Amino acid sequence: MAGFTSIRAKIKAKLDTISELAFVFDHHRDVVDGFPVAIFDIIESDNEFLTNAENLRQYTFAIMVYAETETKSVKEATDILDTVSDSIVTAFESDVTLGGEVDWCLALTGTRDEFDTPQGSAIGQELIISCNVAVAV
Repeated sequence: MAGFTSIRAKIKAKLDTISELAFVFDHHRDVVDGFPVAIFDIIESDNEFLTNAENLRQYTFAIMVYAETETKSVKEATDILDTVSDSIVTAFESDVTLGGEVDWCLALTGTRDEFDTPQGSAIGQELIISCNVAVAV
C-alpha cells in the first residue's frame, strides 16, 4: 500500500530524471552540493471518507527548487527556475500515478522568493505535489 516512504521514493525517482537539476534531496538540507537543486519533504497528509468502503488519503509534498545568484544574474536564475519548473510539472503530468503507486497526483507551482543560503544568495521556486490514494477500510 502506498504511504509516506513509498511515495517519497517515487517522487525522488521522478525528480532524478530531470536533467536540468544538478542535485535532488528527499530531506531538508542547509548546505547543498550545487545548483540548481531540488529539496522536498512531506508538508501535509489528509484522510477523508470517500465511500462506505474506501477512504481517500492525500499526501502533499513541497518541492523547493533553488538557483543561485552568486555567479548568475537574477535573470539567469529566473530562467533556470522557469525551465526546471516546467520540466518537473511535465514529468508528473506524464505519469500521474507515479508508476502505479498512487491513484493520481497533481503538480502545482507555488511561490517564488529570494533566499540567503550558506553558499550565498539564491532564488527558490516552490512546487506542490499532491498524491491521492483510495484505500479500503
